[in-house]
Amino acid sequence: AILFELNRLGNEKRTTIQKLKERQLPNGGFPWISGGKDNVYITQLILENIGHLIHLGAMSMNDADWSDIISSGLKYMDESVNERYQKLKIDIKKYGGNLQD
Repeated sequence: AILFELNRLGNEKRTTIQKLKERQLPNGGFPWISGGKDNVYITQLILENIGHLIHLGAMSMNDADWSDIISSGLKYMDESVNERYQKLKIDIKKYGGNLQD
């Protein structure tokens, strides 16, 4: 019975990785729904949950399939944060205020 359970878990892992790869957009982000526009919140949520699985020992960062998904997602998040920060600086110049507010 344990062997069948391990086989089932392996199959579910491959299916999950494949679904995530299919849903991840070329820019590294994930949409709310298939075919949708990338979304920072959903991408962050997916990466956060992958991090929890790594922390629990349920998966490894050394797995090449996961590492591609993670590195693309982190690149997307880095770029999104930078874009929002640049926009914030422009808005501060335009409307006033400072970064310490």
